[in-house]
Amino acid sequence: MSFFNKHIYIIPEVDRFFYLHVDALINKAGIAPESFCAIFITDDKNKTVNGYPGVEYINSQLVDFSELQSAKTITSLSLNSFNSAFIAELINFNESVVDKFYIFITDDEVDRWDRIYQEFGSLKAISDLHISNDDLFVLSKAYKFIGLEIIFKNTIERVLGRQVEFINSGCIFDILLCKDHNHIKNNIIFDKNKKEKRIWFHTKNIIGGSNDIKKLVDAYISFAKAFDNNIHFVVFVNNIKTFLYINIAILYLKKVKKLPVKIDILNHTDQYSYMQQLATCDFLILQPRGGASTARSLIKIGRGMVCTLEGTKNNFGFEKGYKVPVIKGDSYLSLAQQAKDEKFDITASALILAKKEQESLSRYKELYK
Repeated sequence: MSFFNKHIYIIPEVDRFFYLHVDALINKAGIAPESFCAIFITDDKNKTVNGYPGVEYINSQLVDFSELQSAKTITSLSLNSFNSAFIAELINFNESVVDKFYIFITDDEVDRWDRIYQEFGSLKAISDLHISNDDLFVLSKAYKFIGLEIIFKNTIERVLGRQVEFINSGCIFDILLCKDHNHIKNNIIFDKNKKEKRIWFHTKNIIGGSNDIKKLVDAYISFAKAFDNNIHFVVFVNNIKTFLYINIAILYLKKVKKLPVKIDILNHTDQYSYMQQLATCDFLILQPRGGASTARSLIKIGRGMVCTLEGTKNNFGFEKGYKVPVIKGDSYLSLAQQAKDEKFDITASALILAKKEQESLSRYKELYK
């Protein structure tokens, strides 16, 4: 194996995000696939994976740390107890590697770090939150991060108690490969004058507990009132318990609230079919956090508007991080009333997001030149 002058990514054994991320780097930023190498974390030295075409994938058990020193950059997709032991061992082998080491930040780990910091005043290893001593060691050494500064930098510097460097870049990939996303974008049939509005509530695998079902009922009643019952909700479930909860909610809306309920319940499907369904929707009501890639995909095809509740991480992320107009309100009724008023420009939002993505791609081109 040769890591010389390669851009190394440290990824999970079961991966989807790097596959989409490197697809964007290759097809949007024009970086050659052979520039990259992915080290997948596994306990099985005989494990192999089918990776992105043209990109070399190497089992973490077979990596020679002395050879890895010759890489141009080393990037960890997130940092958690599943990958930090490997990274800690790499840093211990030769600490100078931190000068070329980057952590690609997601809201998941930053949220976990911040929760621990707010409770204890410093970071601590807590297994239930997938924060290990190796995480703490890596964070004590690492100082280069990739993510949107306005969303993450202040929190990370507060948690770590020191200044850090940032590649100010947002997410550059969609929930599909570039070619598949473009195919849907170019072939979607959109009738903006249709009376009935399709509304996707939360994103894949989010709806779960009874609290989310109460939110679904509240949202449906609010949008039904604003649009004179000319609405069609879409929800995605991943277990039988949630399916039963939603059917009880539908029964409640029909029998108690006397509404002509239209709710499509989707379950296991491939990403392409998922995106096809999403592209038929006029609005996506996002949960407080998570699902941002799905929301960006909807905005970028110029098909629908995203709704966020004020004060949530998603509202902050889109308004401050991506500077994309969203429908925001302090309640589902407020969101519904603003959606009904149609004081928004779907095309303008798509253009703003496209421009932001190009800025991020240009920073990746500089990093991976």
